[in-house]
Amino acid sequence: MKYLIFDGGKGGKNFIEIMKRNGLDKNNKILFQKIFTKNVNYNKEIIRKELLNYIKNYSNKKIDIIVIACNAGSSSILDILIKNDFRLNNIKIYEPIIPVCNYIIKKKYKNILVMGTFITNNIKWHKRYINNNNINIKYLAFDNLYDFIDNNNNDNTR
Repeated sequence: MKYLIFDGGKGGKNFIEIMKRNGLDKNNKILFQKIFTKNVNYNKEIIRKELLNYIKNYSNKKIDIIVIACNAGSSSILDILIKNDFRLNNIKIYEPIIPVCNYIIKKKYKNILVMGTFITNNIKWHKRYINNNNINIKYLAFDNLYDFIDNNNNDNTR
């Protein structure tokens, strides 16, 4: 199988490392595509267009599975993924929001804090998908989250 991992930065690369540690690279090819460029003012429409173009371009390369390891990316096209049963250009697509929401529902958590970028927080898919007044979902945005993660900034004291 051929896997393609989309992410805005190092999270996707870490995901690939975990896949390799678990032996998924032995008979499979794992590719990575960064979906954000530094110093660009991103919004939902820009990310949406970029992701859909990448998916279209990679469909010619016989990709079997795409993993969007990015909440902002997933938030930007989740409506399209839901409408198309998580398949685009005949490629199965996995994303992080729906599985996390299903886990929250299954565990019956009552208070959730979603920390992410402004795009994830503005679209609020977690709250929309769960749609339960008994589950309190709050959002906290970090405008420099991509840079913070990509610069290996592990200082948790800030």
